[in-house]
Amino acid sequence: MIIKDEIDNKLNSLGCDSKLKQEMYKILNHEIAIFKQLVGKLHTRQGFLDYFWETYKTYRTYFDAYEDIEETYIEIFGQRKYKDFDSFRQTLYRNKN
Repeated sequence: MIIKDEIDNKLNSLGCDSKLKQEMYKILNHEIAIFKQLVGKLHTRQGFLDYFWETYKTYRTYFDAYEDIEETYIEIFGQRKYKDFDSFRQTLYRNKN
C-alpha cells in the first residue's frame, strides 16, 4: 500500500522502533474506524439528524452545532447537505415530532 509505505518511511526517518510503529498503526486504524462510522452516519438524512442530536449539547447554540457538522460534511463530501440553517431547521423539527 502506498500510504502505508509513506507512513513507514516517515516513521523510519523519525527513528521510530517497531513497537512505536505498531502503536501508531493501532491509533491510526482506530481513527479510520471512527471516520468510517461518521461518514456512514452523515451520508443519510436521518444519520445527519441523529448525529446532530448526539452532539448539539456540546455547542452554545443549535446554529453552532449545525454549522460545525455541516463543515465536516463539506470536508468529507465536497458539498453542503442542507442549503442553510433554516432548511436544516425545517427538516429537524419535521422529523422530531
